[in-house]
Amino acid sequence: DAGNTPFNFIIPPRYSQEGTEKMVEALKDKKNWPAVEEEMLHPKEGWDSYLLNSGYDGILIMSAPATQDAVGKTITQYAQEKHIEPIEAIFDILVKNGGQGVAAWFMIGEEDIRNIMKSPLTMFGTDGVPVPEGAITHPRIIGTFPRILGRYVREQGVLSLEEGVRKMTSIPAKTFGLKGKGLIQEGYDADLVLFNPDEIIDCSDFTDCYAKNRGIRRVM
Repeated sequence: DAGNTPFNFIIPPRYSQEGTEKMVEALKDKKNWPAVEEEMLHPKEGWDSYLLNSGYDGILIMSAPATQDAVGKTITQYAQEKHIEPIEAIFDILVKNGGQGVAAWFMIGEEDIRNIMKSPLTMFGTDGVPVPEGAITHPRIIGTFPRILGRYVREQGVLSLEEGVRKMTSIPAKTFGLKGKGLIQEGYDADLVLFNPDEIIDCSDFTDCYAKNRGIRRVM
């Protein structure tokens, strides 16, 4: 129920049209803060405000090299520790990190996830990217497919096991033209996963993003 994208996406895009450096320069002047906050809370340019959708409690800092004490905390938590307002915490992190950093945004409804998952047009992917070893990352990197098979197939019955597997294998292979992939049949590559459908589940979360999944016996 959380996305993962650069932290500077929280600022209205017009401030970064000339680059991240210009955006940071604007935020260094505290006189600009009220106007920027107003646009974040009341967007007027067809922009989807990350702050409005997530709220201060729903923004988790995952990477901020110059403010390591903010990593692993929500904006609300960090602001309380620093004894400042949440909006000040946002600007402070952005300025000190030169506009760099990554956040998780808790703004996706579980009901929407289930409804989209059921669509015959939907297939599954992690949307994950490689990160340096040990860096905090989105738990989807490890847990996407076991989460679907454990939580949404077995526990909630959103999909049948067969449909869940099909959306992970043959549909993506066909969509992207991956020859010899996606089906178990003669002449195809032997990319096989042996798992227990009664046990498979993800264990990773935002506090332990590399926790191993359960129920996977072998990958061939």
